[in-house]
Amino acid sequence: MFLFNPKTRTWKNFIHSSNSGSLPYNKTTSVFEDSKRRIWITTEGGGFCRYDKKTQSFVTVNSTNGLPNDVVYQIKEDNSGNLWLSTNSGLVKYVPETGVMENFTVNDGLKTNQFNYKSSYKAADGTLYFGSIDGFVRFNPAYFKENNILPPIVLTDFYLNNSPANVSDAGSPLKESISYAQKIQLPYNKNSLRLNMPF
Repeated sequence: MFLFNPKTRTWKNFIHSSNSGSLPYNKTTSVFEDSKRRIWITTEGGGFCRYDKKTQSFVTVNSTNGLPNDVVYQIKEDNSGNLWLSTNSGLVKYVPETGVMENFTVNDGLKTNQFNYKSSYKAADGTLYFGSIDGFVRFNPAYFKENNILPPIVLTDFYLNNSPANVSDAGSPLKESISYAQKIQLPYNKNSLRLNMPF
């Protein structure tokens, strides 16, 4: 990273070192200024950091602080002051005042967990766009709602001693479909079983 002082027309170079407060990684991917004029830097291997103007040092956030992946591409700020980061392990919502992070992945509806360089945009209505290796993601955090309802567990297949067991089989322990069975009683010599669930 280079800092240019237009008054003195001088440059300062920041590099990664073992010293506390150094740039977390020498390969930076983006620089972002938030609504409070804080400078954030993303890196390809060291997480991301906030530049402290007074001390001219960096406050790093990486996988040791809970970041899911240390490759961070872009940062965008929503209208509530939260930062959204694109990584190689999904999207991360970061609250600067508390340090709380929330990770969103393919399990939450993303097409891929891997995002891309120089691929982010905030529209006038607050909608955020992030480019990935499989198209782009678009959402407005103001209307973003998480689905906290856990779906019921459904069993679709029952295997006994590595063979599928059905209600119609002679001597089957199933009295009804495995999807509805409340109880299954097995003899001592048929104790190897497998249950399948849809994903």
